Amino acid sequence: MNKNIQKYFFVFFFLYFLISFFTISRYLYDWDAGQLALGTKHYSLFDHQPHPPGYFLYVKTAGFLNVFFQNINFSFVFINLLAGFLVFYFFFQTTQLYSKDKKTSFLLALL
Repeated sequence: MNKNIQKYFFVFFFLYFLISFFTISRYLYDWDAGQLALGTKHYSLFDHQPHPPGYFLYVKTAGFLNVFFQNINFSFVFINLLAGFLVFYFFFQTTQLYSKDKKTSFLLALL
């Protein structure tokens, strides 16, 4: 990856997290989020903590991150932000198969 594209990635990554950080909900916003949060403390599909199918890795990863962040909602949001950026990177790499121009691939991945 050339230096200009690396600069674009850094700027996009920084803006993505900055905007998301300031617009994050400060509390769990619906029933699903509450069930997922309860699942980090006591994982039991029988008790619907979280509801089926359970999302085992998602819940356990959030529980692990909660040790560092001390905020279960932010732990879930952080996982989602990271996954969103990884999807962007995947689309960027995929569009490079069809367009050899890196700037065009970057803009297509933003769509």
